[in-house]
Amino acid sequence: MTTTQKISALIKREFLDGKGGYLYTPLVIIAIIAGTSLISLILGNEPIRFDEFTMGEASEKWDNLGENGKEAIGYILSFMFLISSAALWIALPFVMFFSLLGTLYEDRRDKSILFWKSMPVSDATEVLVKFFTSTLMAMGIFFAAAIVLQLFTAIVLTIFFGIQGAPISVFWPVGQIIESWFVVIPSLLLVFLWTAPIFGWLIFVSSFSNRMPFMYAVVPIVVLAILEATMFESTQFIEAFAQHVAVGFAEGVEYTAQIMHAENGSIHLDIDNEESAAAMLASIDSFKVSNMYAYAFSQVKFWVGLLISGGFIYGAIEFRKRAA
Repeated sequence: MTTTQKISALIKREFLDGKGGYLYTPLVIIAIIAGTSLISLILGNEPIRFDEFTMGEASEKWDNLGENGKEAIGYILSFMFLISSAALWIALPFVMFFSLLGTLYEDRRDKSILFWKSMPVSDATEVLVKFFTSTLMAMGIFFAAAIVLQLFTAIVLTIFFGIQGAPISVFWPVGQIIESWFVVIPSLLLVFLWTAPIFGWLIFVSSFSNRMPFMYAVVPIVVLAILEATMFESTQFIEAFAQHVAVGFAEGVEYTAQIMHAENGSIHLDIDNEESAAAMLASIDSFKVSNMYAYAFSQVKFWVGLLISGGFIYGAIEFRKRAA
């Protein structure tokens, strides 16, 4: 059995053991969002308005738009479709949190660790596979689910508004949709790197806690934050912790906010003419994932976080070796 086959078998096992979070959770969310979206479109009385026109009146407006305007609307719609999967991104951290917290703990609790220790796989390989399965694989699965919802939204809007006479081509900015995927993928990887110390802490706790791993994971952080605040009148620890959680998500929110806003239940596009459309495109072009990476790589705390994560993973491997 080659190393690749061993790793593939371990990944398959982790997926099957955690399919409730990795598979059923995104499927249920997709079903709920798809169902509620269809019901809202069928039963909704208020028309969706873009600037000062309804979709039923959009054909003339679309025909009069120049290339900049059409391209800008394409970007906006592609990210509106992606935003339809917001519930997936809310659920993902919880799936990763509990997967990491239970992955080594459950092996000891149900005694399956004895079986896996008899297999020709090193403890380091097992821990690393569990770590990356609970994080990167989970992110990949939820991203695939987000793409499904994005395309579903485009199809539903095409049918619904196409019947009302809206230009169907509006809802298929294929280039911008694909481009949005290539913004999300490296952004997710950067989020993973920033939050790696927290992920490392969770799998470290999972490697030694005999019961209630949730308490082992949360209580020390809360206690340290309280002690720092009371003894030193400082909040640096909790601020550093929060930054490693939040950095990466903020950029996506800021990017979306740059190109669209909502008011009085209507979606407004900041495109009045070719000039405003060109300004919006310039704003979008100024947001580059490479800038996010450049910022991260220039931060000492980013590299310190990765070192801390490596230390936690090493500790988890050592505890795994000694577990029985």
